[in-house]
Amino acid sequence: MRKTVIISLLVVSLCFICHADNSCVVMRTTFGDIIIELFQTDAPITVENFLHYVTTGFYDETCIHRVDNNSSFSIIQGGGYNVIGYTIYIKTPDREPIVNESYNGLSNLRGTIAMARTTDPDSATSQFFINHEDNTLFDKANYADGYGYCVFGRVIHGMDVVNIIANSPNYWISQQFQNFPIPVITIQRVFELPDGFMTLDFKGTGHYLLEADFNYSGIVDNWDLRTLADRWLTEDTLGDMPVDGIINFPEFAGLAKSWQRTSVWKRVYPADINYNNKVNFKDYALLVSDWGKEGTELYGDINLDGTVDYADIAYLADDWLK
Repeated sequence: MRKTVIISLLVVSLCFICHADNSCVVMRTTFGDIIIELFQTDAPITVENFLHYVTTGFYDETCIHRVDNNSSFSIIQGGGYNVIGYTIYIKTPDREPIVNESYNGLSNLRGTIAMARTTDPDSATSQFFINHEDNTLFDKANYADGYGYCVFGRVIHGMDVVNIIANSPNYWISQQFQNFPIPVITIQRVFELPDGFMTLDFKGTGHYLLEADFNYSGIVDNWDLRTLADRWLTEDTLGDMPVDGIINFPEFAGLAKSWQRTSVWKRVYPADINYNNKVNFKDYALLVSDWGKEGTELYGDINLDGTVDYADIAYLADDWLK
């Protein structure tokens, strides 16, 4: 069937799947979202520690405090500081340091995430870094003491955001902060995705199929409404759709169109308009109710071409009573 083929092609080229055995988190930054898959089998202690700081909200409103882009390596580092006004404050971890799992054999390649530490191999707490380039000098094999920097995950979506951050202007602030990016880059929120979650970067725009689903729950609901309300008339990037630099009435209009609608990719059949896992007269009735209309949020627009017409009837007929 034509519709199925179209969806398959899109999913192969544009979707990013969190594998069943791993957790995935969204790191929402000033410049956009970075989605990270965590290697729970390869680095169980490190992943459990990282998820502790995620679920307790420790990383929320922290900053990227190091953007190091020199001839030897390239990383972005965060997870340990807040910036209030013009002052940088350390954020004290609430856990003891963890055992270094760099013996897992994973290499510090471009797009991987690893734990930051001191010269003590077992000193990692909350700080992490994302490798912007292949930084194999951080691997276990290059340290006489048998330890390197433990890789515990990889970026599966948002390397364009990592690129922007890695190329941001940075300055010598003090001996401690020699590569601090200015303007300040904030990690607004870090949260875990549902198991087996699949994201879709719709047509490469950087927007997801449900643009108003800001917390990736699969529906647009009160959480998303509160998010927009909190950011009303601000320049916060979260919720700015269309992207015009401010949250205002167009954003609420966009949310209203998506309200309580589930992504078409979750349907068993594309023509299952009412999501009851079968195609029958109820779906036909919904399609007829939208007949001849144009718009982006029509239930009867099965092929997503912006109008409800004979092409949608053809798709519905293909799926009838399956």
